[in-house]
Amino acid sequence: KKWGGYKERCLVKQTPKWMFGIPPGFKGKSKPNLLKQETSSLACGLRILFRMYMDESRTSAWEEVQQRLLNVCSEALSYFLTLTSESHREAWTNLLLLFLTKVLKINDERVS
Repeated sequence: KKWGGYKERCLVKQTPKWMFGIPPGFKGKSKPNLLKQETSSLACGLRILFRMYMDESRTSAWEEVQQRLLNVCSEALSYFLTLTSESHREAWTNLLLLFLTKVLKINDERVS
C-alpha cells in the first residue's frame, strides 16, 4: 500500500530516522561492521598506556598507568574469551600479539 497524500509523505520525510530504528548516519537496514574501529582504537590505547608505563620521565604516574593497563588488559582479555565468531576472534590476533609483546618487554623488576 502506498502512503497517503502529500501531508503523510512530508511527515515521514521529516521524521528522524532513529524513530524508525535506523541509526543516525547509516543508510539501509544493515548494521555497520565496527570491528576495525574496535581493534584499532584498543590497539592505540594499549600502545599509549604501555609507552607511558615504560617512560622513565613519567615515574610519578607509573602506579596509575599500571592500574589502568591492568584494567584495560583484563577487560579486553575477558571480552576476547567471550567471542564466539571465528572471524571476530581472528581480527583480535594482532591485539593479542601486541599485548603479549609489550608485556614481555617489561623489565622483570617492574613486574614483581
